[in-house]
Amino acid sequence: MPDLNQTYSRYDQGMLQLIAEKWAITLQPASVEPQRIQLISGIAQRNTFLETFAILSDTARRAMHDLKIMGGVQPWVEFARRYGDVRIMGPARRNRERPDHAPSTPAEELYYAGMIGKEFLPGTNEPQECAFIPREILLFLGSEQNLDETPPGHAAISNDFLASQLATTQIVDDTCTFLAAQRCGMQQDQYKSWLYITPPDFLFALLQTCNIIDASGMPDPQIVRTFLEYSRAEAVLFLYQNWLSSTTVNELRLVDGLTFEGTWVNHPQSARQTIHNLLQKVPTDTWWNLDSFIQGVKLKMPDFQRPAGDYDSWYIRSTTNGQYLRGFSSWEEVDGA
Repeated sequence: MPDLNQTYSRYDQGMLQLIAEKWAITLQPASVEPQRIQLISGIAQRNTFLETFAILSDTARRAMHDLKIMGGVQPWVEFARRYGDVRIMGPARRNRERPDHAPSTPAEELYYAGMIGKEFLPGTNEPQECAFIPREILLFLGSEQNLDETPPGHAAISNDFLASQLATTQIVDDTCTFLAAQRCGMQQDQYKSWLYITPPDFLFALLQTCNIIDASGMPDPQIVRTFLEYSRAEAVLFLYQNWLSSTTVNELRLVDGLTFEGTWVNHPQSARQTIHNLLQKVPTDTWWNLDSFIQGVKLKMPDFQRPAGDYDSWYIRSTTNGQYLRGFSSWEEVDGA
């Protein structure tokens, strides 16, 4: 996480002066470097922070809280979707319009108060523009590692379900059925109805990543023999561990009702791990409302599988009406699904 010095290092004296006014810090006449040091020294005082934080708008304080929950950093497109963008101005326009006095968005209020920064930071797959809270300010809000442990959504209520069905290990039975069908050269429509719960396309991708079958779907006798010798618990663990680490099982491209065009690529393992981590926060022995979980993901981290929040370069069609599903307005049909 960048600290105050790294965040303010690109700011000119005019920008430093705007921030100083917000924090009620008087800068002594000097060149930009001594003024930056003086400003940072004044900001890095807890009492000063508390006084300045208290005069922010309610929405700006909520934005800081939400950003803290994300660990103090969030892709800019996600942050701006909720709290608006920032007009980056040169000295002349900034002095004329004074965005610190009349911010157009909560994000702009925070940016010109020096509470957040906006720059490209290293990401999981590639650098992306992020909103972030400088390290010293984040520590005033709470430990940087103190991430929100509340899972997305809410617990189910009695009206949410008619009956309870516990998780099973039927994927092991489905795997054996699938392998037998592949060995016999059966087509998918011949054996699909024999599977308990697991879609055959998912089984095909999963068993390929486990090296149990080859690209044509034929089982490897030696690996199949080893798999069949596992206990049921060992078999489930084997399938689970291979699935979780797989870069080839691509859940997005297995979603019913979608067709995919073009040469774009997504990163399923990264997206899977993100959702997996969120599911770990759901309390044990508690039924959780799935629709609310999905909406919670949409609210907290909608771009979990989109590098830099790109909703335009993935060419995905609906098989129902043939329409391209592009832009954030299609989130429910693609990412939510």
